[in-house]
Amino acid sequence: MIKLIISSFFIFLIRVKSLLVKTSSSSHGSSLILCCGGIGDIIITVRILLNANLSDFDILTNNPSKAWVKQTCNGAFNNIFVTKEKFLSEVRYYDTIHLIRTDLESLKMMLSPKISYKNTFVNKHYDSLRLHQRIPIILSPKAKRNYYSKFHITDLYSRVLGIPAYKPNTTRIDKNNVTKKIGIHAGASNIVRSISLEAIIKVTESHPEYIFYLFGSKSEVTQYPKDMFSSGNVRYLIGELSFSDIALVMNELDLMLCSDSMFLHYADFMQIPTVAVMGPGPIKMWGPRQIGSRIVTRDPPCSPCSRVECDRYHGRSCVGDVRGEELSQAMLEILEER
Repeated sequence: MIKLIISSFFIFLIRVKSLLVKTSSSSHGSSLILCCGGIGDIIITVRILLNANLSDFDILTNNPSKAWVKQTCNGAFNNIFVTKEKFLSEVRYYDTIHLIRTDLESLKMMLSPKISYKNTFVNKHYDSLRLHQRIPIILSPKAKRNYYSKFHITDLYSRVLGIPAYKPNTTRIDKNNVTKKIGIHAGASNIVRSISLEAIIKVTESHPEYIFYLFGSKSEVTQYPKDMFSSGNVRYLIGELSFSDIALVMNELDLMLCSDSMFLHYADFMQIPTVAVMGPGPIKMWGPRQIGSRIVTRDPPCSPCSRVECDRYHGRSCVGDVRGEELSQAMLEILEER
């Protein structure tokens, strides 16, 4: 709550500054996009821009997101900034700044005398939530659930960018693989959002006719040890690939099975149908948009939540409680439709 109040104060100052700014001849791009959330946030933002055939933007983001944009978008945008020092190394003028996802550090940077802008677009759903909206959300889980189920995140970001939201894909790209190739990302930002090791082992061992590619970061190696996947149809890639390498492998996939993570949005970006295992994150807000995708969920009444520990479902979280048989069923439904 304190962070929200501070952020709201900074945004108020940013808006005041935009009213006072004078036109400058030093222009480094007509607009600046500030997106300092996770990689999933930048994937969604970039997809909106590319679908609208827009690229005349500077982007201020974090290190992992910058790496993804550089390796995936092949110079589609003007400048991609990460460090405060580089961004503030010279005077910059923008017609508009779009505050997609912010943090306190990035908001402070917008108040620097070296940055000028005439217009601001704010993510009202996150950054400028008013007190009369915030209090019911804090007091009532139902009110919180309803509030965060009004819009898909794509629609929210499109509003901040001033671009009509693209519609979910109505076409599919069939790979025509003789042996179906299925990607799996079971990990997440914390254990509550992660698919259980047992469920993933069950899926891979129950379908020797498919090839499975296991993705993940180095931090997930201990959670999903390589020696637990001994069947010959598993390609263990956890902690081994860069973003560009991940894109090459994913480009050959028929299906993605994943938790609520960047891989869900990356699969949508690449038009790959997804089995998404969701729970803590509101489904209507963060769920897949690719046609033919499936959502497996316990649909917990306490969602959305930000717990880092949970044992409400047979000693597990709502995501950890999902069984391999359920994932297999959803996976087969998608493959049969293709």
